[in-house]
Amino acid sequence: AAGGLEVGGKKYPVELVIEDNEDDLVLVKDILGEEQFRFSHIDTAEKAYEWLKTSRPDLILLDINLPGVHGFDLLSVLQAEVATQDIPVVMMTGAMTSKLDRFMGEVSGAKAYVLKGSEMDRLLPEVKRVLGLTT
Repeated sequence: AAGGLEVGGKKYPVELVIEDNEDDLVLVKDILGEEQFRFSHIDTAEKAYEWLKTSRPDLILLDINLPGVHGFDLLSVLQAEVATQDIPVVMMTGAMTSKLDRFMGEVSGAKAYVLKGSEMDRLLPEVKRVLGLTT
C-alpha cells in the first residue's frame, strides 16, 4: 500500500506527474481526481531527477516524449538508483507507439503503460492497481 500524505485523518497517495503538456496534465488530474490524490508536477526529466533527490512520491506518472532527456532514459536512471528503484512508474504517451515501445516500457521496469487519448479510461484503474488500492 502507498505511504501517502495524511490530511485531516485521511491518506492521499502522492503522485509525481512528469509531463510537459499542460493540457495533458489537466486531463490526468481530472481523470484521477484531486480528491483522491495529491499531485506534484514537473515538466522535464532533469527537474524530476533533482526533485526526487529530496522527495519520495508513491507513484510516478512519466510521459515518454519529454524535452531533453527521454522518458525511457529517465526510467532507466530511476531503476538503477537505490533510492528510486522501488517507486512504481506508469508510462504515458500521446504518440502512436509500436508494440516495441510498449514492450520497452514493460521490460524497463514500468508497472503500466497508457496511451493518452485512446487509453485514458485505463489510467485510474491502472494507478489504483499499481498502488494496491481497491477499485
